[in-house]
Amino acid sequence: MVCIDMWDKRKIHNGAFMALFSVYFLILSVPHTVALRYLLAGLMLLWGLSNRNLRESTFMLSSSWPARGLLLFTAWIIVQMMFVERSRDVLSEITGQWLPALAAFYFGGMAATSAGDERKALRWLFWLLLIGLLVINGDYFLQIFMNPGKIDLFGSSYPLFDNGQILLSRLMSSKVQISLFSSMGAIFALSVLLSGLNNRSSWKSTGTLGVTVLLVLAILANVFAGARNGMLGIAGSLLSCMAIVLFFNHSLSKKKRLLTAGVMLLVLVGAVFLLYKSDPRWQRVAGSVEMGMHPDKYLAWTDLGKTPYPVLASGEPIEISAFERMAFFSAGVQFSKETPLGVGYSREAFMWQVDKHYGGRPRHAHSGFAEYLTGTGVPGVLIWYGAMLLAVVMAWRSLRRHFDSVGLFCVLLPSGYMARTVVENISRDHMLLLFMAMFGFSICLLMNKKMRPV
Repeated sequence: MVCIDMWDKRKIHNGAFMALFSVYFLILSVPHTVALRYLLAGLMLLWGLSNRNLRESTFMLSSSWPARGLLLFTAWIIVQMMFVERSRDVLSEITGQWLPALAAFYFGGMAATSAGDERKALRWLFWLLLIGLLVINGDYFLQIFMNPGKIDLFGSSYPLFDNGQILLSRLMSSKVQISLFSSMGAIFALSVLLSGLNNRSSWKSTGTLGVTVLLVLAILANVFAGARNGMLGIAGSLLSCMAIVLFFNHSLSKKKRLLTAGVMLLVLVGAVFLLYKSDPRWQRVAGSVEMGMHPDKYLAWTDLGKTPYPVLASGEPIEISAFERMAFFSAGVQFSKETPLGVGYSREAFMWQVDKHYGGRPRHAHSGFAEYLTGTGVPGVLIWYGAMLLAVVMAWRSLRRHFDSVGLFCVLLPSGYMARTVVENISRDHMLLLFMAMFGFSICLLMNKKMRPV
C-alpha cells in the first residue's frame, strides 16, 4: 500500500512538472509572456530541486559530453568577460541570456525524465509539437478566411493579399521563430516516419497518420510564414534522414540502394528547380551573394534605409536578404581576424563592431555564427559548435547500437540547428531557449537509451 501511494505521488509530481514545462515551451516565442516565462522557470527549478528523481536526472545529464561542452562554454565566456572592454554589458548578457538558456537545457532533460519511458516521452513530445503547430496554422487559416482578398504565398518576402495586407502571425513576432518551431516538428515527424523503414521505430503510440499530419502542418507553417530557409531546412532534413536510413539499412540490396540514392537526387534537383521557378527572388541570389562577399565595398547592410542598395549588372535590384546575409557573415569573419578572442558574449557584440568600423545604425547579423564568432571569438565558437557535434557523435553511436527514431532525431536536431545558424540568427532570445530545451530533452533520451539493455 505504501509503495502504491509512493508511486501515485511520483506520477503526480512528474505530471505537474510536465504541465509546467509544456506551457513554458509553448509560450517561449509568444510576445508579452516574459513574466510568465520566468515564473514557470522558477517553479520548475524549485520542483526539480525538491524531487530526488529529477535531481538525479540532472546529474546524469551533466555527465554527458554535450553538457560538459556547454558548461565549458559557460566557463569560457565568464573568463573572457575579465579582459574585454564592455565587461559590465557582458555580465548582464550572461545572466539575462545565457544562464536562462542553460536552465532551459536542464528543464528539457527533466521533462524527458518526468515523461517516463521512451515511448511516453515521444508521445508527449508529439502532442506538444502538434498542439503548437495547430495553433500557429489555425491563426493563419483564420486570417485567410476573414480577409476577402486573394493571397499570393510566394511572390514576396511575406504572403501578400491582393488588397495590400500582409499575412503575419499574431502568435510569434517573427517568421524565423515560426520556422524554428515548425522545423522541430518536421524533424521529429521525419525521424519517426523514416526510422520505420528499418522496422525498428520507437514509435508505437499514435501511428503514421498522426505523424504525417504533424509533418504537413510543419510545412504549411513555413509556407504561411514565407520562410524560405525553413523550407530548405525541411528538405535538407528529409534528404539527410533518408541518407542515414540508407546507410544503416543493411538489408537493402545494392540495386535498391542505388535506386533510393537516385530518387533522393531527383527530389533534390526537382525541389531546387521548383523553388527557383516559383519565386523570382531566387534568380537574383547568385549576384547578390557575390556582392555580399565584399562588405567594405557595398555598405548598404550597415545602415538600413540610408545607404542605397547596389543593383545587379543587369540593372535588376539585388535580392536583399541574400546580400545582407552574406555581408553579415563576411563582416563577422573580418571582425574575428581583428579580435580572435572575441569582444564578449552579447547579442550586441556584432553591432558594437559595426558601429566601431562603419557607424550608422547597425543591426543584428542574420547569422548566429557571425554573432558568436564576433562575440565569443574563435575559442567560443569551437566550444559551442563542438558541444553540438558531440551530441551528433553520441547519437550516431546510438544508431549503430540500435537504429530508431530517437537516434535519428538526436542527429538531425543539433546538426540542422548548426547549419541554420550560419544563415539565420537563431542563437539568441526565444529561439535559443527553444532549441536548448529541446536539446536537453533529446540528450536525456539518449542517455536513458544508452543505459537501457538492447
